[in-house]
Amino acid sequence: MLRVLITAGDPAGIGPEVVLKAMQAPISGVELVAVGSKTIFDKVAKTLECPVVGNILDVDSSLSGIADPTKVLPGIMSAEGAHIQRASFLAAVEEVAAGRADAVVTAPWTKALMPLIGEPAFGHTEILAERFNAPNHVMMLAGPRLRVCLVTTHTSLREVPDKVTRERIEAVTRTTVAELKRLYGIARPRVAVLALNPHAGELGAMGREEIDVIKPTIEALSAEFAERAEITGPYPADTLFSRYASGATPFDAVVCMYHDQGLIPLKTLHFGEAINITLGLPILRTSVDHGSAYDIAWQGKADAGSLRYAIESAVVMAQRLR
Repeated sequence: MLRVLITAGDPAGIGPEVVLKAMQAPISGVELVAVGSKTIFDKVAKTLECPVVGNILDVDSSLSGIADPTKVLPGIMSAEGAHIQRASFLAAVEEVAAGRADAVVTAPWTKALMPLIGEPAFGHTEILAERFNAPNHVMMLAGPRLRVCLVTTHTSLREVPDKVTRERIEAVTRTTVAELKRLYGIARPRVAVLALNPHAGELGAMGREEIDVIKPTIEALSAEFAERAEITGPYPADTLFSRYASGATPFDAVVCMYHDQGLIPLKTLHFGEAINITLGLPILRTSVDHGSAYDIAWQGKADAGSLRYAIESAVVMAQRLR
């Protein structure tokens, strides 16, 4: 039987609620385990009249003397919440790393909480990359048809051009191709690589990154992979995504130069049914495509669709890996 761990993320956000909702329907042959504060799960379950279905890996005992779960309030940032979201995620990661679970699925995490306990404002991805020494990890957002992979992630637009290097594009594209084969079973992935500038730089009139960096890198990768993958570009972003109109799926993944270049079309097309997958890790991790939504925390209004899709996707991938 597969064992999938689901972390509650920021306990003051919608995480505990969407975890409880997503676990209501069992999956045959799969043990779903919620990871977090049982005190908070029980409180949210009682408030929303949403029963706890499945098992809970409780982190309350590990927080003794560090954080008091009873002090966590919906929609309020606190050091208590920071300790709980961190402890929950690390507990789940170690379970998977030790081979006692097949995948970890994460509810929304609030980066801004972490400085409250003296930690960097990191997200799940950065912590996983450090834990598993995975410098070539890639953030992929994936929906039913469109998958986008990011060359730069949570980076200021002012800094993006300097970080769009040949080495980074190569690393992201190689990881993307390998993981499309491993996790999705795609024999010859079709990968589109976007330009950085409008109109793909228009022959240098709007920037030379395409001429000097992106196009030569694509040509080298295309020759390297030959029959093992189809790597093309650089495509102007404003026209590339129009190819996904009317239900088309022209590519297996699109390599994007910066965060909003990929996430705006992804969320326009698949909001609520897309997931975040960290590629290039020795463990399987999927996540929701939305934030902690403090404004509706613990009110019964949160949609668990993205988390449920993340769970079901993790199950399919885990089965393939087995």
